[in-house]
Amino acid sequence: MSVPLIARCRILLPYRIHVKAGLRLEPLVWKRATEVITLYPPSRSTITPADLDVESQRPPMDIALSLEAANASQASDTVLIDGVQTIPADLLQIDYQRAEFDRHKFTEGPLGTDPRELIRSHVDPRLDGVLRTANSWLTRLRVVSRAGPYRAVDLETTYILISYLNDDGSDLTQAPDLYRRIGWTPRKWTTLAMDSRVWDAAASLGWEFKPLSAQLLLLDAFALLPDVGPALTLANIALEVRIAQVLDESVPSSGVGPALWSWINDRQRYWQNPSVNDQFDALLRALSSRSLRDEKQLWTGFKQLRQARNTFVHSGEARLGKNLGTPVTPAKAAHLLETAMKILGWLDQLWQLRTRTVSFDFPMEFTFNYPMARITVRTGQS
Repeated sequence: MSVPLIARCRILLPYRIHVKAGLRLEPLVWKRATEVITLYPPSRSTITPADLDVESQRPPMDIALSLEAANASQASDTVLIDGVQTIPADLLQIDYQRAEFDRHKFTEGPLGTDPRELIRSHVDPRLDGVLRTANSWLTRLRVVSRAGPYRAVDLETTYILISYLNDDGSDLTQAPDLYRRIGWTPRKWTTLAMDSRVWDAAASLGWEFKPLSAQLLLLDAFALLPDVGPALTLANIALEVRIAQVLDESVPSSGVGPALWSWINDRQRYWQNPSVNDQFDALLRALSSRSLRDEKQLWTGFKQLRQARNTFVHSGEARLGKNLGTPVTPAKAAHLLETAMKILGWLDQLWQLRTRTVSFDFPMEFTFNYPMARITVRTGQS
């Protein structure tokens, strides 16, 4: 009979959970056919906020591998619960226990293969499954605590360390072709770059500037990612707000009288009012001789946005495709939000509008210098 092994997964949370010190919280155990999963109460890592800053110069993989170390200083006097010290926890540990794990070192894929995709598709246990387990607990914690800002974690912004151990928690014997530890680092950092063009553009808007609500709503939608459903819902609201405004501004030059326009848009039975599809198609064409339907790519993206939004608000999950069989991924959602931004820009081309969104483009090249890596990213249109 083989001795079970442990795959210890440690996840660095993007926020702190203050746990009342001195409690004996029992780990949560989930027994499945071939493995046992144990989720432990969150603890305090050795990572500081300064380590995570882009200016820290600390290699991301070094941060991931440091998740293995325990912080000797757990309790803090800064935040108290009922007068008792708390543990500012930011580390979640999940142990997978089973007879064996595939620890073989990955071979290189075809030319151009993203090494991260090799890790994501080959590491055992799968990273997607690890985060599903973590997010199951985090979601329950969020609901019972009414903690809105404490969102699910995702692979794009999360540090993870998987350590393979003996059943007693001791290190495995080193073997040249087998992993003992695998680290995963974020792929996304958020920053705002400014040069003289950005400074001058912001100044040119003036002190009395008020942005269109649709543009702010869409920026807020981007900020909600990777929460797909809420982001897509807010993007749809942005388009609904803007098309209503565009149509109202187009009426005076169209010859349509105020009484007729009111009758079209304010029917006694609300379901007889024009749909959002009608607004972007038939009504817009009637008032401006243009329809979003004429723009094939934008119309396709618009229809997908509507479908994803409708499935989310009616079933709780954004889905697309035939028989709604394809869940919307964060990457697909980001693409749909970009389409919504292009639709706002397309509406700005209508000559009769009094209001327009703000649109600037500043091509830039970002270079991130780390002790062991140099990363260059280009943004904007050249």
